[in-house]
Amino acid sequence: MGFLPQLLTAVALQTLAQLGLVQGEASALWGLLLMSAPYLFGSLNRRSMLAGRFRRASLFGRLLGIWSVVGFGALVLGTNWLTLLRRWSGSPLDPEAWPEPTLILAFMPFVILQVLCIDAEARMNTQPGAARRAARGLALRMFLSTATPLAVYLGVLGLVGAHPLARTLVEEVDLCHALFLTLLLVGMSLGVPHLISNAWRTSPLEPGPTSETLSRVAGRAGFTCRGVRVWHTGNLVANAAIVGIGRRRLVLFSDALLQALGPRELASVYAHEIGHAKCRHVSIFLAWSLGFFLAADLLAPADELWGSVFLAGALGAWLVGFGWLSRRSELEADLYSLDLLGDLEALASALGQVGQKTSDRGGWRHFSTSVRMGFLNRASADPDVGRRFKRRMRLGAWLGAGLLAVTGGLELWQMGEAYGPQRTRADLVLGRYPAAIVRAAELDGESSELQTLTGLVGELIERGAVQEEQLEQALTDDLAKRNWERAGGWAALLALRGHTPAADFLRLMELLDEGAGRGPEAQSLEARLPPSWRVPR
Repeated sequence: MGFLPQLLTAVALQTLAQLGLVQGEASALWGLLLMSAPYLFGSLNRRSMLAGRFRRASLFGRLLGIWSVVGFGALVLGTNWLTLLRRWSGSPLDPEAWPEPTLILAFMPFVILQVLCIDAEARMNTQPGAARRAARGLALRMFLSTATPLAVYLGVLGLVGAHPLARTLVEEVDLCHALFLTLLLVGMSLGVPHLISNAWRTSPLEPGPTSETLSRVAGRAGFTCRGVRVWHTGNLVANAAIVGIGRRRLVLFSDALLQALGPRELASVYAHEIGHAKCRHVSIFLAWSLGFFLAADLLAPADELWGSVFLAGALGAWLVGFGWLSRRSELEADLYSLDLLGDLEALASALGQVGQKTSDRGGWRHFSTSVRMGFLNRASADPDVGRRFKRRMRLGAWLGAGLLAVTGGLELWQMGEAYGPQRTRADLVLGRYPAAIVRAAELDGESSELQTLTGLVGELIERGAVQEEQLEQALTDDLAKRNWERAGGWAALLALRGHTPAADFLRLMELLDEGAGRGPEAQSLEARLPPSWRVPR
């Protein structure tokens, strides 16, 4: 999760660049200067520290932390990088198209910048040798675990896009698209424990006093999981985490945490991680996230530009909201540990020792240790503080579930209403004309366009099998007769099949325009054609 904001920001910047909303003309060679900046910031940070200019050093350190997205944004929005990539690969890099291998190259500058920033930060904060290698390796594994789900998602999309039937159903039928995303989300959720256990360099917790202590805590809480593992960080990170859902969950304790804490403190930390599971925080996060993005989809403007701006703003709002909810979920897990074991001293000691490792700084997902300890002290002195807090968290959970139920219900209703027309359109795209005719006959009057198209192919079916050559000939015949309405229907059918007009078709359109003038019917036909079909003027 540590690199999730950077990764999501990079995706948003890449989408803006692909849409062509902002793009400069500077040479992509400027990217070489952007790549050298992390080491410059690291050097300036060290020099400022040695000179006693700590505020300036902090500024360079923060700049280094965000440079992967700042530099990537400068490259894709301020240079002709994507233009060169499109020219070299012949790929349109359309953000609405299915992922293709060229997209990997488009994101490669971000990956390179992030790796360089990780290396520069390791050089800035550690001495040469084992410590630096450990710091670099830890950050690289964290980045890998964050980027892998996105890579899997793009890979699965690529495989589905290679299969005509699956691709068409997912593209054209909203219900199939939703089912595909649901299955993908469930599969990735089930695979997270396996990914983390390998990417983070973990090993099972060996039998002994520590494992016995943790087993007693789990028994007291009625908690089961796949196992408890040691997270090997080179003693750089003092933290614990719970990943996965259901019985496939894993609980991780870092090596530094196991060395620093005694049995009581480890028991309190384990109870805290169990609290995340018992309070169903993953389910709450999913409910709020899905409900939020479904609402954003329902409210997004139809205009492509403003719709993209709206969804980009929604993504930013989600990041803020996720952090807000995450910080309070940590407090609720602290309260669960306190309620389960009643050992405020051990929990405060564990938080204090973790706070020393992080200089007591709060973050996107966690309050600072002093804030958490202050809250626990108030809750211990006045039980009403904890009860009121838990009531608010339960209310938030119900609101998230309600939001998901309402937005999900509206989306399902809309998908159900659109299923018949969308499935008919999918059959036309696939060339399954008999099935399309049967489905179109069951549609209401609002789908008159689809019924017109299936009526046209029905005429050809009566004469035999329908081939694209027959569609092209029918289009040419009706153009020659100036039967613009039918010609528009044949053109729409060919466009659905991905047909590119032949040169003689374009010449025929030109001759008709020259001989008869551009009357309103001809203009109506041209308005129905795909942009690539229109005769340039």
